[in-house]
Amino acid sequence: MMLWYSQTTKRYTLLLAITTVFFTTTLINYNSILGEMYLLKSDAVEKMKYGELPIYLIQSTTNQTSQTTWGKLAQEWNTATQYDDILNFAKPSTLPLFKQVTPLRVVTLIHCGPKTGSTTLRFACKVNYRKTCNIPFGPRTPNKGHPVGYMNETALYPLIRQCRNTSHFCAKEIIMPIEEPKYENVMFIHMFPFRQFDDWAKSALKERFIKKRNKGCYVAKSLIENCTVNIPHYELDFGKYGKTQLSRFKEEVVQRMREMSEHHIFLLYHHRELHSILGKLQNTYNIPLLPKSDGKRKAKRPEGTCKDEINLLKMFHNCFSSELMNLA
Repeated sequence: MMLWYSQTTKRYTLLLAITTVFFTTTLINYNSILGEMYLLKSDAVEKMKYGELPIYLIQSTTNQTSQTTWGKLAQEWNTATQYDDILNFAKPSTLPLFKQVTPLRVVTLIHCGPKTGSTTLRFACKVNYRKTCNIPFGPRTPNKGHPVGYMNETALYPLIRQCRNTSHFCAKEIIMPIEEPKYENVMFIHMFPFRQFDDWAKSALKERFIKKRNKGCYVAKSLIENCTVNIPHYELDFGKYGKTQLSRFKEEVVQRMREMSEHHIFLLYHHRELHSILGKLQNTYNIPLLPKSDGKRKAKRPEGTCKDEINLLKMFHNCFSSELMNLA
C-alpha cells in the first residue's frame, strides 16, 4: 500500500512539474506572439537604440493598425511618400496594452504643425482645457491665440501634472527635457501628423499668399533662396514638417524611456483622420474624445497662390529634399 502511494505521489509530482513547464512555456510564447501588446522589458528599453523606437500607424478607413521602427520610417519617408506607402512596409500590429498593478493615466500629446489641422487643434485644446481644468480662454478671442504651453515646455509639463482630468494636450515645436522630473504611472501617446511633403509645401506657400499676397511671396522667395529654417510664425518651414519634428522630439524621450522607465508611444497619423483616430484611442484606452477635434477650421480658403509657385517649390525641394532623408 505504501509502495502504491509513493509511486502515485511521484506520478502526480511529475505531472504537476510537466504541467507547470507547459503553461510557463505557453505564457512565454503567448507574450512573445503579442510582442508590442505589453511593455518592453526594462532591459530591452535600457538598450533600445533610436532606430529601434516603435512607431505606430492607424488608418481609420480600413481599421488597420500597423507598426514600424523609426529607423525604417526615416529611411523610407521621402518627398514623394504617401501614408499608404508607409502602411505597406509596416507590419500589422495592435496598439500596446499595458499590464501593471497601478492603472496608468493615459495622456495624448498632439504635436501640431502648420497645414496639418493645427488651427482646429488649437481651438479644440483650449475648449478642452476650459472644460476639464477650468482654464479660461484668456483675453483673446476663442478662435485665436495658443493654448497654455503650446510652444513652451516650462508651462506645458506643469499643466499636464496639474490637470489630471485632462487627457489631451496640444503642443508645437517642443521637446521633453531629460531634466523634467519623471512621470509616475503615466502613459504618453505622442501623436504626430503625416502629410505628403509636396502637398504640405504647396499648401504652406499658398498660406503665405493668402496672408500677405504678393509681399508674402517675395518674402518666401528670399527665405527659400537662403534655405532658411526655424522661422517664427511662418508655415513653409522645413523645421516644422512632421518628420523633422518627430526626429527632434524622440531624442530625449528615448533617453527618458531608457533612464527613467517612462511609458511613451509614438503614433503617426494621417492629418485628415485625427478625429477618427482619437475615437480609436477612446475605445482602446477608455479616454474621452477631444471636443471640437472634428472641426474644419480653414477648410475653405481663398483662391490663388504665388504666381511663381512652381519655381519656388522647386527651390524648396533643392534646399531640403536631401535633408529630409538625412533625418535620423
